[in-house]
Amino acid sequence: MNSYAELIGSHFGERLHHICCVNSNHLLFEYTTFKENISLRIEVPESFPRKLPQVYVVGYEDNKKFYSHVESNGKICYLPTENILFDTGKPDQLFIECIQKALKVIDTWETDIMKNDLRKEFLSYWAITCKKKFASVKSYSEVRDSFEEWEVILSSKQNMLFRKNDNNKDKILTSVLGEYYKKDNFNSYDALYLPLRLSDDLIPPNPKHEFNIQSIKHLIDGNLRSSVKKQFKDWLNKPR
Repeated sequence: MNSYAELIGSHFGERLHHICCVNSNHLLFEYTTFKENISLRIEVPESFPRKLPQVYVVGYEDNKKFYSHVESNGKICYLPTENILFDTGKPDQLFIECIQKALKVIDTWETDIMKNDLRKEFLSYWAITCKKKFASVKSYSEVRDSFEEWEVILSSKQNMLFRKNDNNKDKILTSVLGEYYKKDNFNSYDALYLPLRLSDDLIPPNPKHEFNIQSIKHLIDGNLRSSVKKQFKDWLNKPR
């Protein structure tokens, strides 16, 4: 098998500029895309091809930009984690295919493809941003088209979302919580139901930026239907 640096040089030419080799399995390259230079660290495990190379964006933790399919440490997730078969009998070809897939991910950044990918993984990014403030809530009410005041029930067993004055709430709580359905076992909080436009630009908040009430308001404001936005503003202006 050729050295990894030689393989990259012969297949990618000027697309990837070799910077240096920390060692034979740890390489640094520079990749130019959307008029920006990105430094990449390619780490090839000793057990390759049984384990695949890992590609990192150098300095991603300090970069304020937010890209899809990149972990907080800069690792590019260029392959699904399940149901993938590899031809380990051709390690040179497998190595090149891995690098190609990583570069393909980078080429989607700051494009509509990236925005769509972020939308698809909204809840995952939202959980990262909210950290310990995040809690999943299951809805037991049908989807609505209007602004409404709802109710969140927080329980040690399951968190639930209901319309205010839902006639089926007690039946559902009894069924779901069973023996836990006692007044001292859950808390009720007011909530708002804000239906977004069917065609929206809602992408997850940048986890590298401060997350606060203004961040949430900014996420919501630009994606509400006009009628709902008016109702929401009227509600915000109510004295409470």
